[in-house]
This record gives sequence, C-alpha cells and structure tokens, in this order.
Amino acid sequence: MKNENIDNPERLQRWINEQEELNGRVITAIDKLSDQPLAPIDQGVGGWSDEKKYGFGKLIKSLVKGEINQIGDIEYKGEKALAGAATLLTDAVTGSSVTGEQYVREILALAEDMSHLRPLVRKVNMTDRVTNIPDENAKPDFTYVSSDGGALAEGTMTFSTPLVLTAYVYSFWISFTASLLEDSLINLGDYFARKTAGAWARKFDYELLRGSGSPTTGVMEHASATGATMSDVNFDGVSSSDLFSTLKALDTEAKRDGAYWIFHPTVGDIIFSIQDANGRYMFRDALTMGPAGRILGYPWIYSGQQPASTDTSADTAMLCLGNPRNLVWGDRITLEIKKFDQMESAMEYDEVVLRARVRAAFAVSEPTAWSVLKTAAS
Repeated sequence: MKNENIDNPERLQRWINEQEELNGRVITAIDKLSDQPLAPIDQGVGGWSDEKKYGFGKLIKSLVKGEINQIGDIEYKGEKALAGAATLLTDAVTGSSVTGEQYVREILALAEDMSHLRPLVRKVNMTDRVTNIPDENAKPDFTYVSSDGGALAEGTMTFSTPLVLTAYVYSFWISFTASLLEDSLINLGDYFARKTAGAWARKFDYELLRGSGSPTTGVMEHASATGATMSDVNFDGVSSSDLFSTLKALDTEAKRDGAYWIFHPTVGDIIFSIQDANGRYMFRDALTMGPAGRILGYPWIYSGQQPASTDTSADTAMLCLGNPRNLVWGDRITLEIKKFDQMESAMEYDEVVLRARVRAAFAVSEPTAWSVLKTAAS
C-alpha cells in the first residue's frame, strides 16, 4: 500500500476492497484445486503438465484476473489429468509415478483394520537397514529411601544380547491393460487399495506368528517358546485342561502381563464349543451365547495366519499365548505404491503395472515369554 493512501480515506477503502476481492479469488482458486488432486509435472497426460497453458500458476492468475473463459478451457484441457492424478512424484527415466501420501495412509489404515495383531505389537522406526534395540527383559526396581537425606539405591539393569532388527524388502506387482482401467465399472484404485491392504495384513501376521526363518522366525516356530502338548493328535480334541496347561507354562507374572490368546477363527469355533461335564459352554457369554471376551482370564484375538482347523495334524502348533508387545515391527520404508505406464510393454501391449513395496523388519523379542499349544506327536 502506498503512503498517500493512508491519509486519504477514500483511497484507503478502495485499496481494502481490492485486497478483499483478490483474497476471495485466491480462496476460490484453492477451493477449486482442493476438489481434485493435481497431476505431477511431466506426467505426460496432458493438461496440468503443460505449465505454459494449464499450469498451477496459470490457473491462479486466471482466477485472480477473472478470466472465466480461460479457466473453463483449463478445466477442460486438464480433465484427463484431474481424473487420473492420484500421483505426486514422477520418474522420467522409468516412466513411473508414486502415489500420494493420502492413498498410502488409506491402505495402511485398511491393513490395520484387517489385522487385529498389528495395533498391539511394538513398532520401532528404523533409520538404517540394521537396528539394535535393548532387551525389554532388563528392568530396574524402585527402592524406598528410609530417611530424609538418605542415600538413593542404585538400580541395576542387566542387558542380554540386543535384539537385532534387519530390514528386508517385501513387494509385489500386478499388471493390467489401460483399456481395463478405462472401461472398468468399479473404482480400480479402491479395489487395488483393499487388495494391497489385505496382502500386507496377512504378511504382517504371518512373519510374526508363523515365519519359518526366511527371514523371520515367528512365535509358533520359535525353538525358545515354551508351551504345552495336548493328549489328542487333532485340534478338535482340545480341552479346557489343555488351555490351562498353556497358561500355566507362562510361569511368572512378567510373562503373563499383557498376554493375549491368538488363534484362527475356525480354531476359535472349536474353543468356544468346549463344554463342561454338565453340557454348559465354558467360554461363551452366558447371555448372548457368543464368544466370551476372555479365556481363563485373558483376552483373545483372531488371526487368519494362524493354523486353521483344517490344518490339524499330529505334533502341530495350534495357538499361542503371550504379550504382543514382545513382537517387534521395524518400519524402515513405509508402503510405497508406484505406477509404471511408459515402458516398452505399455507401448506394445497397452500395459500398466502397479507395484507395492515395503522395507520392514520383524522379530520376537522375548520368545520365552510365549506359550504355544501343540497336538500330541502320536
């Protein structure tokens, strides 16, 4: 604002009105842009990638200047970009683009809903491929001070070998034609999000519970896990005594602290059908007759990656009991969804490729604090 406007009320008011009108146009521009995501520069889809005609700056200037016809032209030319602009970053060499953070967050939120285990485990943000974390079994104790000014007792913490987290790449890719994307009656973005979330939820649970050592050894396969053995070779023969023996194997308060039963839904059907000598269901709610919230005093969760009832066999792990905080997930690189649509196969076969990639580590920090119930060997 020029100095002469300060002493002239009319000029001052006119200047204020101009600024309010300008602000209104800028707000309108922002509102218009917030309705749809912008395609990245050089995406090659037309519209927004042409900075001279349809760029962000041009749209703002047009809105501010009130060039309505030009704005309409920008919207029309940029329609293709707005329709498919789920991406934020591009790579001119590989012809790829990375999806935006909001899309990834939606997938991760879906994955958390699909895995009852994930919210309960301990998460460690990794800054390198290999991260050492202290043994959680090392605990100090408080000692009261007997007199005012008395000496404070020194706490002792004995650390065992630190837990080593090593991040590995987990990924998959799928391909489809651009025609399918154009002609599909469903939202393929939502479909891919659900499928990706489900795949990651399954892998998450599997690595921590059933991993066979490549690269993670899960609870059910861990040689250091304690446990109990049924008298029956089939899952159907599980009894309340077997469950109590599984609990009893956790022989300290620290091991039982925060413990959860973890089993497959179909194994849950067997457990919740256990009856006492009078024919009463032992682990069902007395009012609803649905599954009780606790089994022998401890909560439970389902995991589709635990052995199902059809997996029954001799000497086979059936379920586990322990504190999920003793399961560690190292987050090195969060989920990345990348689209490849400018490859040679894209030109020749009209192919589009979507790739999901994560770098993560999984480990059982206190295997001796887990109890696993197995069927009899014979």
